[in-house]
Amino acid sequence: MPALRRQPVRRKSAPLTIVLDKVEKMVEVRIDHRARQLLLKISPNGHLELVLPPYVSRRDGIAFLEERRLWISQKLRHIPKPISLTIGAEIPILGTLYRVTEAAPCGRGVAWYDQRETEAMPLLCIAGRPEHVPRRLKDFLKSEARRLLVPIAEQHARTLGVSLHRIRFAETRQQWGSCTAAGDISFSWRLILAPEWVANYVVAHEVAHLCELNHSPEFWNLVIQLMGDRRTVVTAKAWLRSHGDSLHQYG
Repeated sequence: MPALRRQPVRRKSAPLTIVLDKVEKMVEVRIDHRARQLLLKISPNGHLELVLPPYVSRRDGIAFLEERRLWISQKLRHIPKPISLTIGAEIPILGTLYRVTEAAPCGRGVAWYDQRETEAMPLLCIAGRPEHVPRRLKDFLKSEARRLLVPIAEQHARTLGVSLHRIRFAETRQQWGSCTAAGDISFSWRLILAPEWVANYVVAHEVAHLCELNHSPEFWNLVIQLMGDRRTVVTAKAWLRSHGDSLHQYG
């Protein structure tokens, strides 16, 4: 007689709540049939997601959260506070800090750089009504990411003798870049907010995947070749681990 297979229990992924520092915090619940253990994910903006294997009960999930209450609180306290994309904000663009200022239209588009002797830091001028500033500023940053980072990818591709396919810049929070088997590359537009050498590393990382779609020693040798030395690669990876979440506070 063939062995009986246990059927997965179907449950709704209704949110849970946990009390942290006397405040209720919602936890999204996702049942993943590929999961082998309970997993708690904390996004850069403080969103909580509990991943349940198919045979783990919600009661066990709640107990799992309660056991980690202090750890969750500590993690959430270290998440940088959001910075609005608005007039007066100070925004880093490939290592240079700009102050966003309101400006009258002057035929240079809706956003442009300016350097004035009376200002301590360079300006990022935004034209238009105040309520349109966040959207226009975000669109400008996405455009700058493409304008400044695609040429870096093209240079790395020439170095490796490979051809680039589609490159897109998206609103991603789980990874800074990705490369598909078809050769399509995707980056987080927030890379434009990182220091140039860090953004360069991420671009080199994804272009190297066009040759090696893995993380083998051969792959890392390609990344090191593109970046010039191993120390820069190690330092860039460490910077992203320590400071990467801070890029998500903008917007």
